[in-house]
Amino acid sequence: MPFTGKFSLKSWGDDSPQGMTFPPLKPPVTNHTWAECKDGMLVVADQTGTPFDRADMGGKNYHGLDYPLFHIDIRENARVRVEAFMRLAVQSADTSSPARP
Repeated sequence: MPFTGKFSLKSWGDDSPQGMTFPPLKPPVTNHTWAECKDGMLVVADQTGTPFDRADMGGKNYHGLDYPLFHIDIRENARVRVEAFMRLAVQSADTSSPARP
């Protein structure tokens, strides 16, 4: 995706983009592809003819699409793991705290 503009990344002060405007993101595409592990590699459906076909890194290598293709799944996995961690942390805190009068 071509873009122009000057980006700013400062240690302090205003860090907003300078002269850059991005349009709103489109909603996620659900059930777009499948994935499976084969011989230690993650294999997905051929993306030819889809919005992702230009991301082929050669030989149907879509490694650059790990997040674009599966970000909703990754996000859900992170949510479930954080909830489980927090639940265990609260349980641990409840059982390790001395009894209060």
